[in-house]
Amino acid sequence: MKRYAALRYLSLPAAMGLVFFLTFGGPGRFLCKTLSLGISWWTGRFSAVLVSLSVTPPVRALLVDGICAGIGSVLSFLPAIGILFFCLSLLESSGFLDQSARWLDRPMSWIGLPGSAVVPLLTGFGCSVPAILSAGQLQNPGQKLRAIFLVPFFSCSARLPIYSLIAGSLFPTRSGLIIAGLYLLGAGTGLLLAAAAQAVFPIALMPPQALVPGCSASSAAPSHIHLRRPSLRQALAAAWTEVKDFSRKAFTVIFLGSMIIWLLEHLDASLALTEVPAESLLADLGRMAAPLFAPLGFGDWRAVSAVLSGLTAKEAVVSTLTVMLGEGAGRMDFAKNLSSVFTPASSVSFLVFCLFYTPCIAALAAVRKELGGMRWILAMASFQCSLAWIMSFLFFRVGI
Repeated sequence: MKRYAALRYLSLPAAMGLVFFLTFGGPGRFLCKTLSLGISWWTGRFSAVLVSLSVTPPVRALLVDGICAGIGSVLSFLPAIGILFFCLSLLESSGFLDQSARWLDRPMSWIGLPGSAVVPLLTGFGCSVPAILSAGQLQNPGQKLRAIFLVPFFSCSARLPIYSLIAGSLFPTRSGLIIAGLYLLGAGTGLLLAAAAQAVFPIALMPPQALVPGCSASSAAPSHIHLRRPSLRQALAAAWTEVKDFSRKAFTVIFLGSMIIWLLEHLDASLALTEVPAESLLADLGRMAAPLFAPLGFGDWRAVSAVLSGLTAKEAVVSTLTVMLGEGAGRMDFAKNLSSVFTPASSVSFLVFCLFYTPCIAALAAVRKELGGMRWILAMASFQCSLAWIMSFLFFRVGI
């Protein structure tokens, strides 16, 4: 019996592991890459049309490199979103997801969430966008809000290149330990804050026996799982609905954000196009904001510019640092240039800040879709940035 109980408890992690593989592994990665190549091809054709129409280079650069590139980078998420919700709908319609998550109801109740909320939280390790959309499926408004705000604490895959670049360049012998520590720090901090929120602002949960028909008061989880045939049509409809809704409602935020960041990266103070990163408006903003980050140890305008560019996508942090510190430099030269910006203590502080500060613009667009209104975007961005500053300050001044 104990062996079967162990298998029952392992069924959900095994199923979610398969879902993550399909979403973020081979199939999902292939579809996302294929779509990205298709978008790149379409963007190239669009650029050629603009050239044939004699559109001026500044306008063409804004349309192609700014707006199309920004929207295209978000559209590449759509296969992952579709696969995730197709798989989750299959698991839900089969009865597997609801009943196999019951054994997590009791530990998850400590943070005011049901056992099924573990699905979007774990999905956050892959990408915050589908994780937030998945958290939006929770029926209780309080639980949905708490789960959505908890997702960014689970480091998405887009943050990994930042961790790898800084830790690999400055701490080559301890990079694995530092990266693992960042993942644990993010998830642990999020769960502790959620537990504190539950203690102060409790969300009432139904007792497990009230959630499962036929479950006695002495049993917190069903002894076995009753499966039924999943609905393929329902799964396809759920995937299509999420993809369509995200595409429609996300474009406003993504369009404006991509255009603003591109202009900041390519215009100088006289609003003329520039190819020198140090002369861009983004660099000027980095210099202006540098005093705010000086107490965190990385008051260099290049590091601050990278943080600002990361508001669009976390991958932009790496690309901005690469450009600012010498694009095309060798590994040893780049590490040397990186050492001119960061000390060992300030580099850890920078990593902690990148761990906690606001998620990318696509994730914020998903927040708007699920919670409605710009106020929730501003609330999440303000909360995450404030927490990032505090945690980074503590690590720089106290923890290191």
